[in-house]
Amino acid sequence: ESGAIAQSELDNATTELNVAAANVDQQQQLLSKLLAGARDNGDTNSLNLPTIAQERQEAGNKANDLEALRQQKKALEVQLDQLKVKKERLTLRAPEDGKVLKILGKQGEMIAANTPVVLLESKRCYYDIYVSEKQAARLREGGTLTGTTVAGNLQVPGTIRLVTQAPGFADLKQSREKGQSDLSAFQVRIYIDPQDGVLPGMTIGVKDNEFSKR
Repeated sequence: ESGAIAQSELDNATTELNVAAANVDQQQQLLSKLLAGARDNGDTNSLNLPTIAQERQEAGNKANDLEALRQQKKALEVQLDQLKVKKERLTLRAPEDGKVLKILGKQGEMIAANTPVVLLESKRCYYDIYVSEKQAARLREGGTLTGTTVAGNLQVPGTIRLVTQAPGFADLKQSREKGQSDLSAFQVRIYIDPQDGVLPGMTIGVKDNEFSKR
C-alpha cells in the first residue's frame, strides 16, 4: 500500500512461507515418529532412539536365525552323507556291464553271499573247467591260468573269475575198499581276451602242470 514492493512479490513471499511452514510440520511429524517417545535434549550423540534399538534387536534376531539355519544345514549334510552310505550298501552292483536276461532273486528275499541274483548277458569270453578239491585249493579268484585249445593247440591265457562248488552232477567218483563215495568237484570260470583263432564254442583244456604252478 505504501508502494515499497509490488503486490505480486508479496504474494510470492507469502506462498513460500506457507510451503516452508508445511515442510516444517512434515519434518516435525517424522521426527516425532523417529523419537517414538524419546526426549529430544538436543544432543544427538547421547540420544537413544527406540526405533534404532528396535532395528538393532531385529538385526540381532536375524543373525541368530542365520546361525540356526547354518547349523540346520550342517545337520542335513550329515544326514545326506548317511543316506549316501546307506544307498551304497543297498546298491547291488554287477561284476560287469551287460544285458539283464533274468532276475533270480525275489523282492524281500534273504540272499546269502556269493549267491547269483541276476543273469547277465555280456560280450566277455570265458570257459569253465571242473576240477577236484585238491586242484581247487591251489586256485584263487584273480589268479591266472593258461588253457590250450583242442583245435589248433593254441595257448589261451586267462584270469580266474570264479571258484565255486560245482553242481552234484559234476562230482567225481572215488573207489574205496568198502564201496564208492563222491568227491566234490569245483567249477572254475576263466575269463579270456579275444584272440585270433579262438572262437566261441571251442573246447579249451587246462593241463595238470598249470595247477602245480599255483
